[in-house]
Amino acid sequence: MATSKTTNTYNRQNWEDADFPILCQTCLGDNPYIRMTKEKYGKECKICARPFTVFRWCPGARMRFKKTEVCQTCSKLKNVCQTCLLDLEYGLPIQVRDAALKMKDDLPKSDVNKEYYIQNMEREVMRKCWNHQPDNRPSFEVLKKTLVSLSQSLLVD
Repeated sequence: MATSKTTNTYNRQNWEDADFPILCQTCLGDNPYIRMTKEKYGKECKICARPFTVFRWCPGARMRFKKTEVCQTCSKLKNVCQTCLLDLEYGLPIQVRDAALKMKDDLPKSDVNKEYYIQNMEREVMRKCWNHQPDNRPSFEVLKKTLVSLSQSLLVD
């Protein structure tokens, strides 16, 4: 039995729709004038299995096209590039970074728990950003530190 797009909107409202990917400098390439295609809900994330916006581009002359593999939420929680899945700060694979910093991945394993956990993390970050009083809103640096600490708290014992 097929359902229409209007009948099941609860999960669809939590799907990611981004304007630009989270990338490391290597994946972005040297050319400041790259052309990038954007496909809304083009694939499902390799980590959380939610649909996300896929970006595809060629980083330079005579190079292969690259595309995003994970959603921005998972990328922010784990602080990794959406394409190569290397750590944005150290440029290391996730497993090497986690072993060196003694982090542990506590992301829920079941689909429903993953979805619930990610929704709560997104809601917490957005709640702080949209405070009614502008003086109480966190700065970009505070948000960045919060996301990094969230990702580390996910991974630390």
